[in-house]
Amino acid sequence: MPEVISAPKYTDELLQLFREKGLALTMDEIAARLHLSKKTLYNIFTSKRGMVKAVMEVFFADVKRKMEKSRGAGDDAIGELLKSGAILQRELSRLRYPFIRDMLKYYKDLLTFSDPSGLCYQMLKNNLLYGMKCNLYRKVADADVVLSFFTSNLDSIYSSAKIDDYFNRLESIHSELMEFYLYSIVNDQSRILLESYLKK
Repeated sequence: MPEVISAPKYTDELLQLFREKGLALTMDEIAARLHLSKKTLYNIFTSKRGMVKAVMEVFFADVKRKMEKSRGAGDDAIGELLKSGAILQRELSRLRYPFIRDMLKYYKDLLTFSDPSGLCYQMLKNNLLYGMKCNLYRKVADADVVLSFFTSNLDSIYSSAKIDDYFNRLESIHSELMEFYLYSIVNDQSRILLESYLKK
């Protein structure tokens, strides 16, 4: 019986290839790198989009695991969000410029922060609800409006028109945006706690 080849077997190697070369590769070039025939490659991934989607699903699953692993038992909502935000920013920067640029050009919907089912939006929503429950954040009338405002700003930064200008400054832009977001949601009693985190 022939071996059944599954997509996860190749996602790590594909991620490394896309980091190095971006997405301007032919299916022939990708097949050669994976030591597969083009026909076999199409049997595993029906299209380049399917391939990129599989790679990004594995990438975001790994980011989620790292976020969960970073949480300590005594972490408050502010510290938790700052840690998770730093992990997300670090991992996104590791995708490297050619890959991010091409993702935004060809498959923008696979790197959209304002998608309510996506990792970033869900992480922020869970954190916002946790922070309100613990009385660190203001009670907001509509969490989705607050989150849409913040995540659509991330989408704006990660747009094909702006990524050329922003890529080398993503760490400082992420930090500044996170600080702005936190100051907009913490209640008056939590500002001192937030400031103590930001001084570190």
